[in-house]
Amino acid sequence: HPAVTDTLTRPLGEALNDTISKYIQSKITGEYEDESLFASLVEWKQSCLTPLLQSLLGIACYKKLNWDTKLNHILSQTFCTTRKNEIFDMVKDYPDSLPAIRDLHRALQQTHMTSQFIQAL
Repeated sequence: HPAVTDTLTRPLGEALNDTISKYIQSKITGEYEDESLFASLVEWKQSCLTPLLQSLLGIACYKKLNWDTKLNHILSQTFCTTRKNEIFDMVKDYPDSLPAIRDLHRALQQTHMTSQFIQAL
């Protein structure tokens, strides 16, 4: 039913945002020597979150409501926000943090947060 799906979209989005945020923070906070963290989070989204939502909503509804784009946005935004809060530690730990900086660069390409990083510095 479309009305039920529309009613659930906002709380589902909020719950997913909270879950994704906590998961990302637990995986990347303080971890600067792995250049593949962002890619592993995208893989987690594809292997765990996408199938879960498709089974809850149905594939047609998942696609119609553009959940893949929403999940990508939440994931990229949360990754970048977490790294923004750690930017001074990353600079302090350079060159050991270079893998995290490269990983952040890839995530920033999917968001519009570059100016926020410049302001943080």
